[in-house]
Amino acid sequence: MYIILTGVISVYNSCTTQIKNQKRTVATYTGSNRFGSMNFNEWEYIINGKKQSTSAWDGRAIGAKYIMVYDSLSINKYGNVDKSMIDGRYPVFIEGEKTDNTIGIAEKTDWQVLKTSLDSIEGNVLFKYQVNGKGYKSYQYYKTLKSNLPQKGNEYEVQYWVDDPARSIIHIEKHNVKGQTNEWYKSAQLNEWYKYESNEFGFKIEFPGEPEIDTNSVDPTLVSKYKTYIIKYFPKKRKRDVNLNYGVSFTEYPVSLHDSEKMDEKKLEHFYKKIIDNNRPIIKETKSIAEKIITYEGYTGMEVSIYFKDKGETRTRIFLIKNHLYITQVEISCLYDEATNPSVKRFMDSFELLDMDEKERISK
Repeated sequence: MYIILTGVISVYNSCTTQIKNQKRTVATYTGSNRFGSMNFNEWEYIINGKKQSTSAWDGRAIGAKYIMVYDSLSINKYGNVDKSMIDGRYPVFIEGEKTDNTIGIAEKTDWQVLKTSLDSIEGNVLFKYQVNGKGYKSYQYYKTLKSNLPQKGNEYEVQYWVDDPARSIIHIEKHNVKGQTNEWYKSAQLNEWYKYESNEFGFKIEFPGEPEIDTNSVDPTLVSKYKTYIIKYFPKKRKRDVNLNYGVSFTEYPVSLHDSEKMDEKKLEHFYKKIIDNNRPIIKETKSIAEKIITYEGYTGMEVSIYFKDKGETRTRIFLIKNHLYITQVEISCLYDEATNPSVKRFMDSFELLDMDEKERISK
């Protein structure tokens, strides 16, 4: 028997419950209530248009939904159900709920062969995943073929509820195979990203994980003698990211020194090339450098690609916006290919100025 809700297929085995005259609905976990010395986990459901509630096990996330089985002949004269069971094996999402996908890693699995089919197994998997830089853990029952047996350390697609990512479903049939490019994997990989926003610096940008912030002054030969703030993210080895690091920097100049609104495109190009030239002494083993003029919301900037002899590459975008210098950069361990490495473009394109005036930015 299959229950299909917004693309999620749950397999319900009617032989595992004592409920007779079965009908199904969806029960929603509403939270835990304390009565005296006892806690009750409350669930709500609707039968024949009437909202009802019951106590059961901990649903782990407010709003979590599971299949509920009830005896259609056990409805009393008040319209309440006397015999029912919320099946914790099968979490579901219903139509209208906004979900997204990310990558989950199996931490622990247990399984046994089904008596009804030697080719099938069932068990539970404990998995972890990240959404917007925050980590989550959950566990879930599964029933599948032996060939799809979840393995510790493997990566799987996790569907999560946008309103509360703690509520999730792992799809063990969608696992990432090392050395292959899976479309769902590329998409899910981007949804793990951390949304960094700074009112002080007046911009927001997305990183593959939570970045580190360095507020120390940098070497004057790199950018300027003025204090530069650097926000960087270094991928963990387990993410198998071909990019070595992602970074964005912010420098504020006196308006009398550098102001893009008082500079034409030729002067801006000269300004950007001077920054690149100041970096040449520390760029070792350079094979070639490519430069091109780009724009952002009417402001002129420069994109620089630095190719190294060891086949590595650095992609950089530089923008002087009024008297503020913004530099975004990704260091890549191999030559850049947008098809297999979408993270570079995602990072660069996610840069966005906040909609606030100068006085508001400084006051914050």
